[in-house]
Amino acid sequence: YQGIIVQQRAVIAAGTIITASTLIYDAVQGEFLQRDSGGSFTIPERAVVVPGSRPLKDTAFQLYCPIIIKYRDAKTDESVKREEDLHIFD
Repeated sequence: YQGIIVQQRAVIAAGTIITASTLIYDAVQGEFLQRDSGGSFTIPERAVVVPGSRPLKDTAFQLYCPIIIKYRDAKTDESVKREEDLHIFD
């Protein structure tokens, strides 16, 4: 992910595209992530990020926008473990 820092145990869902120019919305905190002084976004520890969209101002169009829908919990950890277990057989 170009220009992105992903902290430990964050989950980036399949199909989620994140670049340095992509705004990321944290639905849990109710705000967009801010860039650091170097211009990079940091995906917080344990964040679960999925593809999403946001409305463009004064139009009916939507713009791609990854969304942090939650932070990892026991259910998420279990799902990730199952996925990892399936890859043992690849």
